[in-house]
Amino acid sequence: MPKNERDLAMWCHLIPLISGLLGLGILGFIGPLVIMNSGSQTSTFVNHHATDSLNFQLSMLIYSALIFILGLITCGLGILLYIPLLVIGLVFETIATIAAKKGKTYLYPITIRFVK
Repeated sequence: MPKNERDLAMWCHLIPLISGLLGLGILGFIGPLVIMNSGSQTSTFVNHHATDSLNFQLSMLIYSALIFILGLITCGLGILLYIPLLVIGLVFETIATIAAKKGKTYLYPITIRFVK
Protein backbone atom coordinates (compact mmCIF):
# COMPACT_ATOMS: atom_id res chain seq x y z
CA MET A 1 0.00 0.00 0.00
CA PRO A 2 1.53 3.35 -1.02
CA LYS A 3 2.29 5.74 1.82
CA ASN A 4 0.20 8.57 0.37
CA GLU A 5 -2.89 6.33 0.26
CA ARG A 6 -2.33 5.19 3.86
CA ASP A 7 -1.89 8.81 4.97
CA LEU A 8 -5.04 9.97 3.20
CA ALA A 9 -7.02 7.06 4.67
CA MET A 10 -5.64 7.92 8.11
CA TRP A 11 -6.83 11.52 7.76
CA CYS A 12 -10.35 10.23 7.03
CA HIS A 13 -10.46 9.14 10.67
CA LEU A 14 -8.11 11.68 12.21
CA ILE A 15 -10.01 14.78 11.04
CA PRO A 16 -13.23 13.76 12.87
CA LEU A 17 -11.19 12.77 15.91
CA ILE A 18 -9.47 16.15 16.07
CA SER A 19 -12.71 18.05 15.42
CA GLY A 20 -14.35 16.12 18.26
CA LEU A 21 -11.51 16.93 20.64
CA LEU A 22 -11.79 20.61 19.68
CA GLY A 23 -15.50 20.63 20.43
CA LEU A 24 -16.54 20.67 16.78
CA GLY A 25 -17.76 17.07 16.75
CA ILE A 26 -20.89 17.89 14.77
CA LEU A 27 -18.65 18.86 11.84
CA GLY A 28 -16.68 15.58 11.93
CA PHE A 29 -18.32 14.23 8.81
CA ILE A 30 -16.96 17.02 6.58
CA GLY A 31 -13.38 15.68 6.39
CA PRO A 32 -14.29 12.18 5.18
CA LEU A 33 -16.90 13.65 2.83
CA VAL A 34 -14.35 15.95 1.19
CA ILE A 35 -11.77 13.16 0.86
CA MET A 36 -14.38 10.77 -0.54
CA ASN A 37 -15.52 13.29 -3.15
CA SER A 38 -12.09 14.60 -4.12
CA GLY A 39 -11.41 13.83 -7.75
CA SER A 40 -7.71 13.28 -7.14
CA GLN A 41 -8.06 9.87 -5.48
CA THR A 42 -9.29 6.69 -7.12
CA SER A 43 -7.97 4.24 -4.54
CA THR A 44 -10.49 1.72 -3.27
CA PHE A 45 -8.55 1.64 0.01
CA VAL A 46 -8.99 5.38 0.59
CA ASN A 47 -12.59 5.24 -0.60
CA HIS A 48 -13.34 2.41 1.86
CA HIS A 49 -11.93 4.38 4.80
CA ALA A 50 -13.63 7.63 3.77
CA THR A 51 -16.99 5.90 3.32
CA ASP A 52 -16.78 4.01 6.58
CA SER A 53 -15.68 7.08 8.51
CA LEU A 54 -18.50 9.13 6.98
CA ASN A 55 -21.04 6.45 7.91
CA PHE A 56 -19.71 6.35 11.48
CA GLN A 57 -19.85 10.13 11.83
CA LEU A 58 -23.42 10.26 10.53
CA SER A 59 -24.39 7.42 12.88
CA MET A 60 -22.82 9.23 15.84
CA LEU A 61 -24.73 12.37 14.86
CA ILE A 62 -28.01 10.41 14.95
CA TYR A 63 -27.12 8.77 18.27
CA SER A 64 -26.30 12.20 19.71
CA ALA A 65 -29.65 13.59 18.56
CA LEU A 66 -31.46 10.63 20.16
CA ILE A 67 -29.58 11.17 23.42
CA PHE A 68 -30.50 14.86 23.31
CA ILE A 69 -34.18 14.00 22.88
CA LEU A 70 -33.92 11.44 25.67
CA GLY A 71 -32.35 14.14 27.83
CA LEU A 72 -35.29 16.44 27.19
CA ILE A 73 -37.75 13.70 28.07
CA THR A 74 -35.92 12.72 31.28
CA CYS A 75 -35.26 16.29 32.47
CA GLY A 76 -31.55 16.03 31.75
CA LEU A 77 -30.79 12.55 33.06
CA GLY A 78 -30.49 11.07 29.57
CA ILE A 79 -27.65 13.46 28.80
CA LEU A 80 -25.39 11.23 30.90
CA LEU A 81 -25.39 8.80 27.97
CA TYR A 82 -23.18 11.26 26.08
CA ILE A 83 -20.20 10.18 28.17
CA PRO A 84 -20.12 6.56 26.96
CA LEU A 85 -20.94 7.71 23.43
CA LEU A 86 -17.95 10.07 23.44
CA VAL A 87 -15.66 7.35 24.80
CA ILE A 88 -16.88 4.89 22.16
CA GLY A 89 -16.28 7.46 19.43
CA LEU A 90 -12.80 8.25 20.70
CA VAL A 91 -11.79 4.59 20.97
CA PHE A 92 -13.16 3.51 17.58
CA GLU A 93 -11.75 6.54 15.75
CA THR A 94 -8.31 5.90 17.28
CA ILE A 95 -8.41 2.22 16.28
CA ALA A 96 -9.50 3.15 12.74
CA THR A 97 -6.74 5.76 12.44
CA ILE A 98 -4.08 3.25 13.46
CA ALA A 99 -5.49 0.57 11.13
CA ALA A 100 -5.48 2.98 8.17
CA LYS A 101 -1.91 4.05 8.90
CA LYS A 102 -0.86 0.38 8.91
CA GLY A 103 -2.59 -0.19 5.56
CA LYS A 104 -5.39 -2.34 6.99
CA THR A 105 -9.12 -2.02 6.51
CA TYR A 106 -11.39 -1.34 9.46
CA LEU A 107 -15.15 -1.45 9.85
CA TYR A 108 -16.64 0.61 12.64
CA PRO A 109 -19.07 -1.30 14.83
CA ILE A 110 -22.49 0.22 15.67
CA THR A 111 -22.54 2.00 12.32
CA ILE A 112 -25.54 2.52 10.10
CA ARG A 113 -24.38 2.10 6.50
CA PHE A 114 -25.88 5.15 4.77
CA VAL A 115 -23.24 5.53 2.06
CA LYS A 116 -21.94 2.55 0.10
